[in-house]
Amino acid sequence: MSERQSQVEQIGPRETERPSIGLSIVERIRDEANAVHGWFFQGDDSDVFTDLYLRERETAIPERLVDDGELGVEEGIKHMFYLVFDGVRRELGLRMGRAESQWVYVDTAAVDSTTAILCTDETVLALYSKKPWRFHWADEPEMATELGLVYEEAASRLLAERQRRTNYGTTET
Repeated sequence: MSERQSQVEQIGPRETERPSIGLSIVERIRDEANAVHGWFFQGDDSDVFTDLYLRERETAIPERLVDDGELGVEEGIKHMFYLVFDGVRRELGLRMGRAESQWVYVDTAAVDSTTAILCTDETVLALYSKKPWRFHWADEPEMATELGLVYEEAASRLLAERQRRTNYGTTET
């Protein structure tokens, strides 16, 4: 047995799957952030995803993505956080199916921490709070790693909820 194979066996299947799950989530977020009909669409070829999530900034959201009309600062913050946690929610649906409703709620604050909650009707799957101007990553691998961990925790809590329902006889068969 090679040293690499031994290391993979020691860390288990969850840790070896995490990078691919995280990268899938990041790609989904990139697609949504740069979508032609997306919230942040600018009408040019700019990479909104990079501006939102991979660049340090001193403002809540990049200034070029804020206008005085419909896209105010608080709505922009809400959508910036929502895209990330909706990406996690969609990955859960893809990999675990949809046996229950899953919700993303964002409590927006322009000058304080914004909180994102991913939940079902019964369970908080993920809770994340950060000041909007600090809501970014150094690069895509770092983002994928963190979101892979968020996914893993949410999946674990979702599985526990499903097992509780089955154990208490509330799951239909």
